[in-house]
Amino acid sequence: MSLSSAIGFIGGGQMATAIYRGLVRKGIRKAADLYVYDVNASARQAASTLGINAPSSAAIVAESTRVILICVKPDAVPTVLRDLRPNIGSGHLLISVAAGVTTRALEAAAGSGLGVFPSGGAEAEPDFKHTVSHPGPPRIVRVMPNTPSLVGEGATGISAGTNATGEDVELTRELFSAVGQAHVVDEKMLDAVTGLAGSGPAYALLFIEALADGGVFAGLPRPAARALAAQTVLGTARMVLTADGGGCSACGGVPAPAGAAPVCSCPPPPHTAELRDRVSSPAGTTVAGLKVLEDRGVRGAVISAVAAATDRARELGEIAQRETSGSQ
Repeated sequence: MSLSSAIGFIGGGQMATAIYRGLVRKGIRKAADLYVYDVNASARQAASTLGINAPSSAAIVAESTRVILICVKPDAVPTVLRDLRPNIGSGHLLISVAAGVTTRALEAAAGSGLGVFPSGGAEAEPDFKHTVSHPGPPRIVRVMPNTPSLVGEGATGISAGTNATGEDVELTRELFSAVGQAHVVDEKMLDAVTGLAGSGPAYALLFIEALADGGVFAGLPRPAARALAAQTVLGTARMVLTADGGGCSACGGVPAPAGAAPVCSCPPPPHTAELRDRVSSPAGTTVAGLKVLEDRGVRGAVISAVAAATDRARELGEIAQRETSGSQ
């Protein structure tokens, strides 16, 4: 194993588990290339059973890898990065999934960096007699994944810190493509990503629940109504994301995420309004139902929900910023 291919995780909870399982499942990294540390021994054991390295300290992860995903709760970030300072430097890329903690706060918490890690890999645990120093601050990338990442269908926003390179961003996109789609955005837009994609699964679940309730009201058995509602939303989402019937061998009908180079000449998927018109026959059942939704203001309510969640994400980010700054 080369050091350049190793990926480390500080925190081994649900999101970290989804990511490292996705990396192995899709062949992006081998299990032996991954290092997972969590204060909880059971989380380390869960990684170890997959053939993933599960060292006894975060310092070993930093010594063994150049790319580290920080997968801890926001209030734990200052302590984690402060403890890592003796072991990280400009040779490291830190990718944070901590909600609300800005790249500026992450860079401040990570410090200037001493940057010591093995020159040839760390198969043994841990014999670090032959090291190379990389003084200077680590590079930072901040990401906002969502819970469908747990089933490989996530939507992730990516923002680069001050010292992060284009290669760092592309590597981050590659890693998070293991659990869905990843889109590069300006950091000031991450609150909107939170309001839409981060909170969006709850809105979609509410709609699926209501759709199923409608089916039950109309006489369907509950299990059938629930399955039909969920599959209807799943299939419709695929129609929105898929161009040309999904038959393209290069992209599978799924266009490149925002900011990524296209891999083929597939046309973009049809607009949602066009897809909706295709199933809305004049004087038919669908348009009758749509009229009720429009009369009840469903569209405006959803827009307002995203706006409210975005505002709240911004507020929580400001709180996290103050707490992070105060604990350094």
